[in-house]
Amino acid sequence: MNQILIVQFSNKIIDENYLEIRNILIIQHTDSSIYFFSKIGNISFMEFQDFSRSQNSLFYFESCSLYNFNVRFVSFYMSPILSIVNEPKQTF
Repeated sequence: MNQILIVQFSNKIIDENYLEIRNILIIQHTDSSIYFFSKIGNISFMEFQDFSRSQNSLFYFESCSLYNFNVRFVSFYMSPILSIVNEPKQTF
């Protein structure tokens, strides 16, 4: 699965790396999801593990503080939606 947003900052100035995300709406119609998964067919356990890795999340943030993370999803996903790696402050 492809990411929507991947953000990686330098670890050297981690306390100065801020990111603010507001008002994102992601809609994937159920019919589209069912069609997509019907075309994939059966997947192996290894393929499922690839889907579920944190690096394969829809939003991946590294070495930054997040503020006002306002994102809404209308769909279902097999992969993680949000991955936060090495965040100095959580402010949700």
